[in-house]
Amino acid sequence: MTAQNYLLHALEILINDHKEIYTKIFLEILYKFYHENIIEENTFIIRYQQPSKCYTDEKIQKMVDEFIQWLNKSDDEDETESESEVIYLVLMNIFNDVRRY
Repeated sequence: MTAQNYLLHALEILINDHKEIYTKIFLEILYKFYHENIIEENTFIIRYQQPSKCYTDEKIQKMVDEFIQWLNKSDDEDETESESEVIYLVLMNIFNDVRRY
């Protein structure tokens, strides 16, 4: 298991143990890990290509599915650099807002 997989596994445990807190920001955390190049796209896809046994909450699994669909869709589309920058800035603002709580 790679360090990136260990990080995702730790996040999954944290989410499951504290759903009431982290479920709201889980998707933003995945986007942040991706955009900051903390976790490679391939690691996400391999880990989440099948429904996770780790998640007992359908809402969390739905977020994972949404994120993987977004990754797959972004591979199919050619985004311009300015569009990517806008997406990144929006996600950074969301993440910073959530972190204040």
